[in-house]
Amino acid sequence: MSEFVEHLRLMARYNAWQNGSLVAAADTLSDGERWQDRGAFFGSIAATFNHLLWDDALWLARFTGETRPELLWRHHESGRRSRTCEQRRMRR
Repeated sequence: MSEFVEHLRLMARYNAWQNGSLVAAADTLSDGERWQDRGAFFGSIAATFNHLLWDDALWLARFTGETRPELLWRHHESGRRSRTCEQRRMRR
């Protein structure tokens, strides 16, 4: 396997670890707290998660030739499931 491919796999594992850590921290918050405007670039924690999930899905779509994703992190549990699905796709 090429050094470049191995590096991409390492970055995918790091991405999964980091996103998992963020979602686990958000598990301790109520839905209202996750959607509360925090003054961050995307406003809330949930909106930031939506951006991270969409961005990962967009890059995967570009790499695989799929159509642009329209993922939304509306509910924490469904967002968690979508994140898990995207992480699995990244590890391939």
